[in-house]
Amino acid sequence: PFIPLLTIALLIILLLIFNKFIKFNFTTPLILILVITIGALYYSARNIHTTEYPFAKTKLTKSIVFGTIEDVSLKYDGKFNLIVSTDSLLLKDQKLELNIYVRCNIKEKVSSKLDNKYEKLGIGQKIRIKGTINKARGERNPGEFDYYKYLTSKGISATLYAGSVSYIKIEDHTTNPFQNS
Repeated sequence: PFIPLLTIALLIILLLIFNKFIKFNFTTPLILILVITIGALYYSARNIHTTEYPFAKTKLTKSIVFGTIEDVSLKYDGKFNLIVSTDSLLLKDQKLELNIYVRCNIKEKVSSKLDNKYEKLGIGQKIRIKGTINKARGERNPGEFDYYKYLTSKGISATLYAGSVSYIKIEDHTTNPFQNS
C-alpha cells in the first residue's frame, strides 16, 4: 500500500518544482492530489490490522467458544462453516474474555441432524460451540497456499472443529434480519 503513496508524493514534489519554473497555475491539481493522498493514507491506516493466533499451543482440545454468528456458509458434504465473533472462550477450566473471529468447521454424519441445525442458525444469534481450537496451517513448502495468512488477512484468528452439530447450542435466537437474506 505504500508504493502508490510514494508515487503520489513524488508527483506532488514534481508539481511543486515545475510550479517554480513554469508560470502555470498548479493549485487545483495540487489540491486534488493532496486530497487523494490524504484519502489513501486514511484508507491504508484504517485497513491495517494485526490478527494473530492468540494462544501458545497450536491445538486446544475440549474448548468452548461463546459468541455471535457473523456468517453461515452453505452446506456441503455433511458439513458447513460459521464465522463467530467471540465474547469469551473456555479452555479446559480457564475462562478468557477474548474478542476474536473464529472460523468454525461443523461436521455431522447424520444428514437430518445437520439439516435441522443448519436451518435454525442465523447471523446475529448468540451461540456456544464445543470443539478443538486450532491454529490454521501455514505454508509448508515454498509457493504453497498459506491458509493461516489467508485467514488472518480476513481478520480470522483461529479455527474450531466440531465433530457434531450437537456441540452447538443457541443461547439467543435473535437474528439480524438485514443480514439473513
